[in-house]
Amino acid sequence: MLGALAAAIWCLDFEFTQGPGERPVPICMVAHEVRTGCTMRMWLQPPPPCPFDPYEDAVFVAYMAAAEASCFLAMGWPVPPRWLDLLVEFRVATNGIVPPGKRGLLNALAYFGLSGISLDEKDQGRELAMRGAPFAEWEAVALFAYNESDVTALRLLLLAMLPSIDWERAVELRGRYMVATARMQHLGIPIDVERLHILKKRWPEIQRNLMLLASYRYAVNGRGAYNHGSFDARVFEAYLLRRGIRWPRHAGSGRLKLDDDTFKMLTDAHPELRRLRDTRTALSQWRMTDLPVGADGRNRTALWAFSSRTGRTQPSTSEFIFGPAVWLRGLIKPDPGMAVAYVDLKAAEWGIAAALSGDARMQSAYRSGDPYLRFAELARETLIEARRKRPAYKIAGLGVLYGMGPDALAAGINDTVAQARWLMGKHRSLFPQFWKWSDAASTVASLYGHLETSWGWALQLPGDSGEGVNQHLTAAKWDRTSRNFLVQATGADLLRVIIMELQDRGVSVIAPVHDAVLIEATIDTIDQAVETTELVMAEVSEAMLGIALIAEVDQVVRYPARFMDEKRGRETWNTVWKMLGVEP
Repeated sequence: MLGALAAAIWCLDFEFTQGPGERPVPICMVAHEVRTGCTMRMWLQPPPPCPFDPYEDAVFVAYMAAAEASCFLAMGWPVPPRWLDLLVEFRVATNGIVPPGKRGLLNALAYFGLSGISLDEKDQGRELAMRGAPFAEWEAVALFAYNESDVTALRLLLLAMLPSIDWERAVELRGRYMVATARMQHLGIPIDVERLHILKKRWPEIQRNLMLLASYRYAVNGRGAYNHGSFDARVFEAYLLRRGIRWPRHAGSGRLKLDDDTFKMLTDAHPELRRLRDTRTALSQWRMTDLPVGADGRNRTALWAFSSRTGRTQPSTSEFIFGPAVWLRGLIKPDPGMAVAYVDLKAAEWGIAAALSGDARMQSAYRSGDPYLRFAELARETLIEARRKRPAYKIAGLGVLYGMGPDALAAGINDTVAQARWLMGKHRSLFPQFWKWSDAASTVASLYGHLETSWGWALQLPGDSGEGVNQHLTAAKWDRTSRNFLVQATGADLLRVIIMELQDRGVSVIAPVHDAVLIEATIDTIDQAVETTELVMAEVSEAMLGIALIAEVDQVVRYPARFMDEKRGRETWNTVWKMLGVEP
């Protein structure tokens, strides 16, 4: 069986050390060829020539292949094109059943009834590798032993999982994307280190000033939104009442929902609240020192491909420059002679839902260039009213994909529950084929406990737990999940193929950001890279969905300019630097 899959199957693992924001420094490697039983052990300091040649007929097996492929890049070795990542395959096989925190190699072994080294031994081995050189002779022996234990575990896990692995998709789609992830992590995102150092040094001062400014801006009856360094929910509630802004509440306590997802939804409808959300982010547990930047001025962190339930990339929100407050993206600045561009798939969720459901009217609305405005027009709004009410129709158009209820929608559009119900009903009447498809997805999920995209990313839905109200809430939760899953997971499938195709065509993709990519090129070639990106996005989406999604060039930034979200970040960025007495 193994011979039919590949001429050579190497289970491989590197030990390496890696500083914050830096590329890995490989220390040693163990590789085991499954069919012949040949085991290779190599010390990698100083770096030797690549021992694997040729690659064409070989498949490399790893647990978190992006890390191993990153070591190939760091060594200057050609990266093998074909990988089988057992971490990703374990995720897709148990997605929705095994919690995200239980997906380590030892957890995977235990799931299949296999044994490995103890957790303490694994922690000790990892700590020894991360400490880095120099190593005493006994430490080098211990490191090789730890290294080989992971490879032995890989072989056992491979044999246990092999019968259920969709080999073609696992290698050609998922494994290949882990190499694409390694290439993005290797490149990193250019950061204005000088400005970063100022922000790090004066971060406590910035936090205090933002707090004072927010207290003043969102004050009610002389009481600020922040009192004694803490957010005052009662003052905020009074502010909302004074401004006539509806806000979601917790079902049990009736208290305002103050999580960031709620703020994000409401600030889209009420831009005047963006400064408050930025302040809350700046005053959270996040610190400027959390952002890892290497000696070359590049932000690098693990992108954690396939980490979310929908298979989307999920880097640490504190370590990825696109994670914290939007205004901090102003730290992205191309190197001399270079440029970056942010290219987004416009209204991707709407387009994907229209394609998957086969709803011709939704597809036509997408092709109009602005499906949310078209939704308003189809609802018999005049052109002037359609433009004015577009934000409400956008929230409703996206909300139905997420299973948003009328109460939450009413808060999002700052209108009555009756109006929210009317909007949701209008969506149902205008796009009946979409709702037929969405209802079918929910039914299939409830009957079979399984959903899967056309490209093999699957979700298992565990049975309801609890009794009474808790059971009802669990059922409602999974209904929302099943309705949203195929759209989001297909979006993740789509972006992965786009990124791989862009890399194949020589475009340097340096970050994935939900339904967008950040690319990098020289100032002279950035326009050509953008054109290629737009072309690839259209070609890939049409091939995968039957609809060519629209690529939207958000911005092209050439040195010495800096990246900036003009709508959501510019005001706070300028305010912060004025507070510090520095030109923005």
